[in-house]
Amino acid sequence: MNTLDFFSHKKINDHLYQIIESYAPCSDPGLGTGSRFNIYVVIGGEKAIVIDTGLGAVDGLRTYIENYITLQKPLAAYLTHTHPDHVGGAALFDEVYIHEDELSDLEWNTDLNRRMSDLELFANYHQDVIEFCFRHYTKQAPREFFRLIHEDDIIDLGGISLEVIKLPGHSRGSVLYYNSTEHYALGGDCVQIMNSYKGGKDSLNEYEYFLSCLISRMPEDIRIFSGHDSIIHTMDTLHTMKKGLCDVINGINLEHDIPKPPRFTMTRNKPQVMMHYVDNLITCYD
Repeated sequence: MNTLDFFSHKKINDHLYQIIESYAPCSDPGLGTGSRFNIYVVIGGEKAIVIDTGLGAVDGLRTYIENYITLQKPLAAYLTHTHPDHVGGAALFDEVYIHEDELSDLEWNTDLNRRMSDLELFANYHQDVIEFCFRHYTKQAPREFFRLIHEDDIIDLGGISLEVIKLPGHSRGSVLYYNSTEHYALGGDCVQIMNSYKGGKDSLNEYEYFLSCLISRMPEDIRIFSGHDSIIHTMDTLHTMKKGLCDVINGINLEHDIPKPPRFTMTRNKPQVMMHYVDNLITCYD
């Protein structure tokens, strides 16, 4: 076992690669995709960037990128949000960018003990994997390590540009990185099979506003790559997400909703989360 064994990759096109970080077969009853963290590398004519940095339970991500995808340096990371399975490998990169609304939860999300506690589930409780990772984890990135991005910022890589689009719900500062020329977006956890929304009706109405803005802005042939799913999402996903969210806001079609199973042993107290199904997509709400 070595630190590169937990990664694989595939080429999506000449400048976009998907890296999969995994610590066990996908057997997570709370989501269905288990230990699969999608990381993306975008290569422009002048620079390359990494979108999300995985759990970082081993320290091999940057080495893997340099061995198999690109040697371009410096190598900056742009995060869709700062949950532990997206910020874990951040310290491996030269610069790390997050949306400003992620700052309030940054200390909790970057807590090393929390990240390594989450590993138990993601490793399917395989003790040999857990013990190996405790010897080779990525160190915790300090708060001052992070730089800020804002909605509508343009990331110019030289011939390739990505726009920052805010889509809160899963977290306060969740964003997508949108290539308007090639009609794809890298969406982290804000567009996926299981979509989570937190807070009361005012917050839900805010999320519905941002989702409606995204739908109006995206082309019909948009492809959205998520942080965990193996499928590529389309405009149909966005419309189904909006239907599920509007059901919750209006309190309709909720009679068959079920509680979301608990997933992590180390978490903050929060109300019961319910799961609302619409066309094989899940809307989670307090």
